[in-house]
Amino acid sequence: MRPCNGAPLPTRLLVLMLIAAGPLGAVGCSDEDKNGNGEGEIDPESSTEIDSTAGETSNETETGTTGDIVDAVDGGGLVELTEVQLDAIVGNECTGLSIEVEKIPAVLQMVVDVSLSMDDPAPGGGGTKWDVTHQALLDAIDLIPGSIAVGLQTYPNLSVALSQPGDPQPNPGCLSESGNVSVAPLDAPGSAQRALLAEKLNNVELLLGTPTHDAYNFGLAALNSYDGPGDRFMLLITDGAPTQLVDCGPAYSDQAVDTAPIVETITGAAAENIRTFVIGSPGSEQGRAGDMREWLSHAALIGGTALPGCSLRGPDFCHFDMSQADNFSLALAEGLGAITQSVSDSCSFEVPDAGIAGETIDKNATSVLVQWGDGRSSLALRDTSGSCEEGWMWNETEIVLCPSTCAAVNADPRATVTVSLECDNAAIDDILR
Repeated sequence: MRPCNGAPLPTRLLVLMLIAAGPLGAVGCSDEDKNGNGEGEIDPESSTEIDSTAGETSNETETGTTGDIVDAVDGGGLVELTEVQLDAIVGNECTGLSIEVEKIPAVLQMVVDVSLSMDDPAPGGGGTKWDVTHQALLDAIDLIPGSIAVGLQTYPNLSVALSQPGDPQPNPGCLSESGNVSVAPLDAPGSAQRALLAEKLNNVELLLGTPTHDAYNFGLAALNSYDGPGDRFMLLITDGAPTQLVDCGPAYSDQAVDTAPIVETITGAAAENIRTFVIGSPGSEQGRAGDMREWLSHAALIGGTALPGCSLRGPDFCHFDMSQADNFSLALAEGLGAITQSVSDSCSFEVPDAGIAGETIDKNATSVLVQWGDGRSSLALRDTSGSCEEGWMWNETEIVLCPSTCAAVNADPRATVTVSLECDNAAIDDILR
């Protein structure tokens, strides 16, 4: 074997194996298309003049496609390999140094609406909308693996003065630390973090005002302050209309404020690889401020978590729409289950800065192979464009599978992913020519 980058050791190989947990159901790993898979242009400044449909995942994304190889070099992609090509890549690997790499647990920040409208009766029984939401969240947290870090922001948590049209009342505050549980790993059942989350949910007071933008900002700041690794997600649960502009603006009981600034913030979070799930509780379709489902659908689409085959204007919205559910309790439990499974099945892997003997790891000499359960193999191409729809990308010291590749791997219970650091990329260069 030839030496690797001049290192005295003749070999370098990094291998990780991912055994998928199985299909993800409706949400999967979630398509992160910013424009509904090309069928409609998304304007982050507006949530009212857009008609876009998110495309459904086809079998082609599960099996890999060759596509335009030249374009795929910068934009990621999957290239199905012949046995000869696979042998050429594997045969070109340096062997002898193996580093165990584990999948990185995800990080989830929940932002939960506890405005007074959540005191309305829940469709299908179970008490009020808050009674149902409260219990569903407790149940969901119990089922989330302990390796996942979770935080909570409820809103509002300060009393505000109610404004009337033409008579806005100043509100110096609408949120405080009293509504926050800092992000931390859940750990085992009965842990301190699980107890803190349960205590906060058990002692919620429903108040006037819906400062959705402030709450999202608070939650996002808490998420960004967490210094642990992992794919990052926001979860917004609301029954519809934000009634206060950012910085705790005047609160109106039956008047929604412009949602474009919130969507812009969610767009910025998505650009930082933070995806936003959205659950629209009953009332989002016909509250005092009107039908709010389109902005919630827009938030999910631009947040990278649109449901397959969705449309911004419905009837199949891009967010988890609970407004038509006969039984809110069952629908919310199913929605939270799909979201937590998607979060649990995210596809990030920590790669050390150096080998066990101190060898420098060359990010530009890294290849990712997917071996499917039916015996086929695909070369996943690195995405350097930033869009990361198919293939993989570097996120500092993490290798992250792009959403469609992640979904395909998780949908194949026998799929394995091999990440190799090679002496050179000659074999891959030959394939891509």
